[in-house]
Amino acid sequence: RIVQLNLPEGKKVAKGTLLVKLFDGDLQAQLSKLKVQWKNAQATVERQKEFLKINGISQQDYDQSVTQVASLEADIAAIKAQISKTEICAPFSGTIGLRSVSQGAFVTPGTKLAVIRTEDKLKLDFNVPEVQAPAIGNSARVYFRLPGDTLKYPATVIATEKSIDDASLNLKVRASVTAKSKNLIPGTAVNVIVALEARKGTMMIPTQAVIPQARFKSVIVSRNGKAEMVKVKTG
Repeated sequence: RIVQLNLPEGKKVAKGTLLVKLFDGDLQAQLSKLKVQWKNAQATVERQKEFLKINGISQQDYDQSVTQVASLEADIAAIKAQISKTEICAPFSGTIGLRSVSQGAFVTPGTKLAVIRTEDKLKLDFNVPEVQAPAIGNSARVYFRLPGDTLKYPATVIATEKSIDDASLNLKVRASVTAKSKNLIPGTAVNVIVALEARKGTMMIPTQAVIPQARFKSVIVSRNGKAEMVKVKTG
């Protein structure tokens, strides 16, 4: 059950800020009980230490008391670890989106509380055909455009999947966006511009001009004022 809620919608929060506190009254009670037991056990060890100096007790009895103190300390550490799980802090500095819960709500480990995003470290994911995969490497420079925008934004490739997807035959690439703009919203679909090595002896033609045949493709070429069918290889 949520007993404290600090999810300011649309506001920025710093890393480590307490966002949600869950009920931990039962755990706090167990912790208090263990601390009392540890205090008594520690006092017993101190007394037995003096008795051991004058052979008033056996070494075995003293060792058992020391073990009891260590066991209680381990139990206290375990309870504190459980209590820490009732405190949900911001994993990084960012902006809180829309809140999905309210004060007093009961939640489970799978409950969505809110989304926190950072615009300072945006990444760009895109795919390139397998034939162009060798041309994409780390530190390669790419550009992208937002829908309806002519401005080009730069990005730098930081890693690739290193394997071709079996279904799409594409290579997945991830780049770090170096540009800063309020128009760059996480999750936006963009058009990526990748500079590839030019192939000599090739020609760009409209796809509508390519006529697919049963075993090959062809285009109609004008030669000496006459139309002529010519086989072509696309790529």
